[in-house]
Amino acid sequence: ERDSGLGRRSGDKASVSSVAPLALQEIRPPMTSNSYESRSSHGKAQHEGRVAKVPSDLAPLAGAIPLDGKEGRRLEAAMGPQGGIALATWCSAWEAQIRQSWCAPASAMAALHFLGRGGRWTQQRIYSEVLLPHGLMTKGVSLSDGRRMMEILGTRELKVEERCSSEEATLEHVLLADLRAAFGDTPGLRTGNPAVQDSEAPVGPRCLLANYWRPSGGHWSPIAGWAEGHVLILDTNNLRAPPHWVPLPAFLYALCRHNEVTGRPRGYLLLTPSTSA
Repeated sequence: ERDSGLGRRSGDKASVSSVAPLALQEIRPPMTSNSYESRSSHGKAQHEGRVAKVPSDLAPLAGAIPLDGKEGRRLEAAMGPQGGIALATWCSAWEAQIRQSWCAPASAMAALHFLGRGGRWTQQRIYSEVLLPHGLMTKGVSLSDGRRMMEILGTRELKVEERCSSEEATLEHVLLADLRAAFGDTPGLRTGNPAVQDSEAPVGPRCLLANYWRPSGGHWSPIAGWAEGHVLILDTNNLRAPPHWVPLPAFLYALCRHNEVTGRPRGYLLLTPSTSA
């Protein structure tokens, strides 16, 4: 399973061989309409006021909406206080992938920063001290290997749960509950399930890392928002796909897409602080 927006995962036929590898100095942090500080491989930088566009050659997911555009800003404003705080935290925690196939280590670093557990880790150390020695990265990092990666990084301080189903309706029920818990209520949450709509959100941060399909292949990225039936993806390869909202049906399709290498659907990880830590 190839985990790069710059390359190709085995089992996904889309080729992006025409895309040159990114130099480190080319990586920029994500841009948001509220000028949140964002973390990149070179530290933090301020929003530059440019309009981020979802490249037509990539078309990450059907109906993608750039965060740094009129509709993207409207969706951001539609989030409640809990969602706004989570997005601000994500924009400070986010990192761009610094190598061609390192979207998984970049997503892991963003999650660790988001949960206040970055410590000594870097993308390089995750690759050399976790992924390689434990055999978790061959042609890429699968969902189950990503879960193991986060278990190792979190030691006993993180609870790591894998969400995976080939049935979109089944995964939707679980995903909606996780989105509501992570980002709060939004006008777009209409599940028809009182258990999802009326239950109290759990205390403490909740981190969602998606392992999903897109036209260029499989990919890892953090989920940073939820509003009006749209999920916000902070793509680790932001030069190809700046932060963007995607409709829930398109996101579910990408999560449930069959991975020919692993023989399973893709999915996402839910990370929460461990109560036993």
